[in-house]
Amino acid sequence: ALKLLDNCDDCEAVVLDLAMPIMDGLTVAEEIRRNEEIHPDKRAVRMAFFTARNIDGAVRRIGERVGVERIFRKPVDPLKLAAEIKEWLYV
Repeated sequence: ALKLLDNCDDCEAVVLDLAMPIMDGLTVAEEIRRNEEIHPDKRAVRMAFFTARNIDGAVRRIGERVGVERIFRKPVDPLKLAAEIKEWLYV
């Protein structure tokens, strides 16, 4: 994901799972923000988390720290999730 974003000039947003196996979503989000600081000429991407965790104050604070705009809760119907992401991005 990080390599794709490095080579993408028109990427608008990423949705990161908080519990990914190699690098968790928070770490990926931190790396994305670090890369944006190094390359200020690139457009900053909007970020959202996708998680099965309860969305409590701790999860919200984690998101706020890296500029996450939205947290989507699992499980979710894929069509409903697609509609929620579309609403998040374009409304």
